[in-house]
Amino acid sequence: MLAGRFPLSLDEIDRVALFLNVPASELIRHSEDPWELSPTEMRMVRALRMLPTSVRDHLVMLADYLIGVTPAEVDLLTQIRQLTEDEKDGMQNYLRAMKLTAEGRRQR
Repeated sequence: MLAGRFPLSLDEIDRVALFLNVPASELIRHSEDPWELSPTEMRMVRALRMLPTSVRDHLVMLADYLIGVTPAEVDLLTQIRQLTEDEKDGMQNYLRAMKLTAEGRRQR
């Protein structure tokens, strides 16, 4: 097989790829296509496909959000997670008030 005298079956290509920890397409591709999925990405796609549609949609929305998260937002989210439930309720009330105030200013 290594000398090219015998073709590899698709199952054999899959086993070689698994052993090398690369996508099977990486073993046979002709171009430098950057859209190949890594083994971890393939696991994520498989897991995503097993979720109910509503959960999958929320997870994708979360991923879209996380792509744009800044370091300052990460720090803020970490601080929010450390709050008690009462403190979180107070924070939500404060944010609602701030939003109403901002909307009022925009309407003037």
